[in-house]
Amino acid sequence: MKVPPTTDPRWNEFVRCERNYPMKCLASRIMYGQVKILAKRDAAQAIRLAYEYFQKNEALAADDLRMVFGPEKHG
Repeated sequence: MKVPPTTDPRWNEFVRCERNYPMKCLASRIMYGQVKILAKRDAAQAIRLAYEYFQKNEALAADDLRMVFGPEKHG
């Protein structure tokens, strides 16, 4: 699954913790903890942090990426 652009509205839902995201990968859980704290001050910066994490760790965090953004749409 490709990482959605930072303009995708689901990033706001993610950084504002509007749903529970039980991350499987330890690195994802650590990143999400940082995002939750950062989002209270600067949501845009929190989105950038999460986006960069998923870009760099697309294979490692594939399950977590699918959980946040759903299955990839084809067609």
